[in-house]
Amino acid sequence: MTMQELTRYERAALAIHQAGERVTHERMDEWLRHHDGRGCSPREAVPLVQRYRREALERVTVAVQASEKALHPLAGWERAVALLELRKRYRRKAR
Repeated sequence: MTMQELTRYERAALAIHQAGERVTHERMDEWLRHHDGRGCSPREAVPLVQRYRREALERVTVAVQASEKALHPLAGWERAVALLELRKRYRRKAR
């Protein structure tokens, strides 16, 4: 499906996702108001929000399982240090 074949809601969700942001109704509404001059209702956004959330949760689950496997052989204090270092490296960036 090309960008021309996507609905305005799908275009918004895809653009938000490709920007590395979480797809939410609020962000979709903001994106649509900026690009189309009119937003969307929660009823219009929720199906796409749910789809992107489901896909993200699948990726998160895989990452958590891989991290757990990598951290398991470490001593308790080593796991704590490793998790602190990861938090430093992946601090949430301001929007």
